[in-house]
Amino acid sequence: SQTAKARATARDIMGISTTATEITEEIITGTIQTVSNKMRKIRPTLIICTITIAMALLASCNRNIIYNQYQSTNIDCWRKTDTLLYNIGTIKESGAYSYELGLRTTTTYPFTNICIVVEQENIKKRDVTKDTINCELTSSEGGTKSNGLGYKQYVFPLASKVMAENDSIRIKVYHIMATDSITGISDVGIRVGLE
Repeated sequence: SQTAKARATARDIMGISTTATEITEEIITGTIQTVSNKMRKIRPTLIICTITIAMALLASCNRNIIYNQYQSTNIDCWRKTDTLLYNIGTIKESGAYSYELGLRTTTTYPFTNICIVVEQENIKKRDVTKDTINCELTSSEGGTKSNGLGYKQYVFPLASKVMAENDSIRIKVYHIMATDSITGISDVGIRVGLE
């Protein structure tokens, strides 16, 4: 009879243990489902926040750039007389501005350099400055100084200029190579940014 009581007690304990295990499993399963459901709700918000932060970082990197424009040339025949014009427009903030000349070439460009004139006109002040840039496209070892595979991208810094608010800038770009026309130059760009 004591054995029967012991067995009954053991069954009760086992029942309690089984019930406790089932309850624990239900709690864990419910918690996992709740966390999973919350993650499903949070995931789109997290993605939107990540995209917003990335866009803000990109915008902050380029906020000082006031002009960045490329113009195409005749890739088969860019003549000395084919002047490219860039109208920067009205300067909104006084300060020192950095200028860059960008070039895109193809493998058909036959020379290791190109001589370019960048003529900057401050329309308001009626002031014109000319810079002649010898753009070296290859290193002394003969390798290219560019990025890109089919088209090569080059960037050359120009002299910085101090501009006043409401100044208006027009830039002319043309080459002064020994030959009248050159091939392999696809695009020429000007980039201006507040330093």
